[in-house]
Amino acid sequence: MKIFKTICNVCLIIFVIIALIIDGFYIYLKFFDNKTTTGIYNIDDQIPVDLVEQSDNLTDQQIKELEARKLFNVQYYSNSVDNGIEVQELNINYFTDWTLTTNAVRGTGMQYLGNYVPYTSTANDVDSFVKPDFWYYDTTNFISWSGGKVATQLNRDQKLIIKIDDKPYRIQLTKSWTVEDGWWIFKTTKYYYSDWGDVFADVLKAVKTNSQGYGEWYITLDLSDYFTIESFNEETKKFEKDTTTDILKNYATIKFNYYENGLANSSQSLFGLIEGDKTYGYQSSDVDTTYWQDRIVYNLDCSYFNQRESSVYNGKFLSVSYDLKEIFKDMPRNKVNIVIDLDNYTDIIGIDYNGFEDFKIDTLIIKSSDNKNFYLLNECLVNTKLQFLKRDSTINLVFDGNVINSEYSEVVL
Repeated sequence: MKIFKTICNVCLIIFVIIALIIDGFYIYLKFFDNKTTTGIYNIDDQIPVDLVEQSDNLTDQQIKELEARKLFNVQYYSNSVDNGIEVQELNINYFTDWTLTTNAVRGTGMQYLGNYVPYTSTANDVDSFVKPDFWYYDTTNFISWSGGKVATQLNRDQKLIIKIDDKPYRIQLTKSWTVEDGWWIFKTTKYYYSDWGDVFADVLKAVKTNSQGYGEWYITLDLSDYFTIESFNEETKKFEKDTTTDILKNYATIKFNYYENGLANSSQSLFGLIEGDKTYGYQSSDVDTTYWQDRIVYNLDCSYFNQRESSVYNGKFLSVSYDLKEIFKDMPRNKVNIVIDLDNYTDIIGIDYNGFEDFKIDTLIIKSSDNKNFYLLNECLVNTKLQFLKRDSTINLVFDGNVINSEYSEVVL
């Protein structure tokens, strides 16, 4: 009995010593060892490295598109003013090989009509699972298309080559987490895996909550929790994971356009398609396939314009503000249609002196269910390059002076 007691005491002493050693080692690492390393990847533009050399072979529009490439390009038509449909889009820009040249440029996009709300998937094969909620598009040679299995599959298996500091890297969606439930021997562990729908939802949430509101902006996102990044080994021509850095942070700059308007037709989409349809929002006679891909159409009503009260004419005249002119002046390939519905704005009687001067207009529509005079005051449509003036048969146009300096087509509705 005495020997057994002695052995127990010796074992206890040994365990205490081991515990003290472990505690001491932990304290050393916690407070004295400063060898923890942190690596940071800053993912900026995805412009091909040979763009300057290839610029002679590209159009100005193609060069502009390539220069705008970020890891994510996002577009959100919120439809806050109820003049179209709500559409959320995210395009991932990457390369098909490590050369990072124009020949290797590719994009894969996600499109959702409405406001996407993420949910946890219950798919059996989590690595090959593609979220079915979205329309997916690939973009190659400046043409977007939806190809199902012949297109890029946005799943956890997918590895995409990107550019960081003009060098090739590869990213993969790897985020996962566990949730424990129960207690002791009754404890269970559930495993969860993120998908591209989660990435889409978080990126759009960042866009919707930005402090500047509507407009075109850039923000930097922390993607460390979602993606693993591998660097390219020039000698082996293989991508390799970083096994020496303790903490890796991945920051990516994204470009987004956030609109108050709703989307009206397919030309406003990042991909020129709505649910695979390039003619969405057009009547068959409106579709011009020579330029539909890069035209953004804006339909403006009287609420967008200044209104001046005139005691002489006993009504209000419309004019465009300087700020609105500046906004549209910097927009490439936009098409502006103006609809003046006098049933909704009964006190409006015309367009003011120089009211729309220098404001590019494609179509001006004047509507009324009652017989009314509508006054076009001197130089109100000068330098607008108006193409069509459409009016109801109830509208009598009264021209006061030199109203317009270009040819246009007048249509009675």
